[in-house]
Amino acid sequence: MLRLIQFSSLRFRYQLAVINKLLLNSYYQITKALLLKSQIQRNKKLVYNCLILFKKSNKNFNKINGLPERF
Repeated sequence: MLRLIQFSSLRFRYQLAVINKLLLNSYYQITKALLLKSQIQRNKKLVYNCLILFKKSNKNFNKINGLPERF
């Protein structure tokens, strides 16, 4: 009887360990996805800011050189 309890206890601990590992893996995947999403958002903002700066510098370049604004 004692051996059966020890075995079931060991099996239960093993199952808990497997569940914990699965939870950690899913937590890692979720964290990785969130980091990737935030990195993409930052990159979008950076690209947008660079585009605005490029447009402004292009307008200034055209004004200085006497070119039409949409050239």
